[in-house]
Amino acid sequence: MTEPNPVAVKVAGKVVTVGMAIVALCIFALLAAPDPNNPVCNGQRMSQGDVCVTHSSDGSRRLDSYDDLRSDDTGIFWWGIAGGAVVATGGLLALIRAHRRPRGYSQGPRSAAAARRRPGGNGAKL
Repeated sequence: MTEPNPVAVKVAGKVVTVGMAIVALCIFALLAAPDPNNPVCNGQRMSQGDVCVTHSSDGSRRLDSYDDLRSDDTGIFWWGIAGGAVVATGGLLALIRAHRRPRGYSQGPRSAAAARRRPGGNGAKL
């Protein structure tokens, strides 16, 4: 059995690692995100009708209603998990392909004319 291309194996392994890291980070961020159904303002759990007042260092203040803080902003994490899974799967498929193809693998010429022009091909005169 021939040896796989070490460069292709190395690159595909790194792609799998990056994809899995993206998935892991997005899962961690999703689990660490605050519960959108129970918004908190200044350490206090809010209920329907409450308004959160946040003061800035420049003297301005921001008002957020219960419904404003209750919005679900976790969609980006789900997209990150899906994207990371796609990247990891692509890297895994490339890794499998690299192990199946021997080093120096070539599909050969695309036409009979190209085969005749190639030394050692059909009809080549040496």
